[in-house]
Amino acid sequence: KIGGAMTAGLTLPILGVAAASVKMANDLNKSLANVGSLGVGAERLKEMKKGIQDLSIETAQSTDDIAAGMYEVVSAFGDGADAMKILRINSKAAKAGLASIPDTIKMTSAVTKAWGDTSAEAVQHVADLGLKTVELGQTTLPELATSVQGVTLMSKNLSITQEELFAVMAAGTGVIGSASEVATKLRGAQ
Repeated sequence: KIGGAMTAGLTLPILGVAAASVKMANDLNKSLANVGSLGVGAERLKEMKKGIQDLSIETAQSTDDIAAGMYEVVSAFGDGADAMKILRINSKAAKAGLASIPDTIKMTSAVTKAWGDTSAEAVQHVADLGLKTVELGQTTLPELATSVQGVTLMSKNLSITQEELFAVMAAGTGVIGSASEVATKLRGAQ
């Protein structure tokens, strides 16, 4: 009876945790294989795996989500020296803005590429602007990320600063409507 009780109360939960751990490790490896498909070598993938696991602990986000973010970082910015720093910035912004990491990266990459500075400092600035826009406007970070992508290059070409663009998005979402409606009006104003 004692052995049966121990099996049900201790052994089975331990086996369940072990199975879940194996699944999580396999999922992370699959996600890293996707990053590898972008031309990232095996040694660099090992470094990324450690960084992703550390960031998962730091931000309480799943390694799957962070690895999906790393794919977006490498796809959008390349595998430069700032890749992990850019991933960390976007992971923290996504968590603060209740968004997915890929959504946040789409916003930061669109804006930084349009203005020609894709450094980690520029990414941090755009992430801060996005979060401030959500705070001051009536929008969400995922909606803002999608909408701002369509007006970044036009805004840059019209000599609108990043700060002005995000201010228009914050003010416009309080007056005009959704971020996508504000972006549509902004495109029409050109």
